[in-house]
Amino acid sequence: MENTPWLLAVGVGPFLLLAVIAYALIRQRRLTPVEKDRQERRIQTHYEKPSA
Repeated sequence: MENTPWLLAVGVGPFLLLAVIAYALIRQRRLTPVEKDRQERRIQTHYEKPSA
């Protein structure tokens, strides 16, 4: 019984981590072409600003 926490950490922990990573990858979405264009324009304006 004293090994139960260790068993949970080593046995269940990796599966839980894998489930969280899989969930994050499934929920991640791609940018639409409009969003990509908007993002690119904002990046360009950011780098074009003179430093103060």
